[in-house]
Amino acid sequence: MGTKPEDLEAAMTREIEKVQNNLIGEQEFQKLKNQTEAEFVTRNASVAGIAESLANYEMYFGDANLINAEIERYNKVTREDIQRVARKYLTKENRLMLYYLPNSAKPAPEVKQPDPQPAQAQTPAPEPPNEEKKGRRKKK
Repeated sequence: MGTKPEDLEAAMTREIEKVQNNLIGEQEFQKLKNQTEAEFVTRNASVAGIAESLANYEMYFGDANLINAEIERYNKVTREDIQRVARKYLTKENRLMLYYLPNSAKPAPEVKQPDPQPAQAQTPAPEPPNEEKKGRRKKK
């Protein structure tokens, strides 16, 4: 395995803190906008893609016409918006880190050492008395 999960987590934390404390650069921001537009165009390049988008807008937002304003809505996002949202939502309290490792990277299970003293025989607990319900006779 090339990178330790802890090192990756620390690097991710540093990147999140950069976005929280500094505006992203203009060039990086333009790249994000270009990627978002390209993904939208690719997703809607086929009849099936358009149909799925229309169904999603109608199902989730109650308005299939939102497909016509999607790019405009993304273009209204500012660098300050990204910083504000990062500060609000990308907090350590909102984070869950899950290490999903291949079996080869998992630590070996602990082997339980045998108890040096022989185990003492335990007497079974007495069974509770068999009480009859009131008003019923025991069948013979």
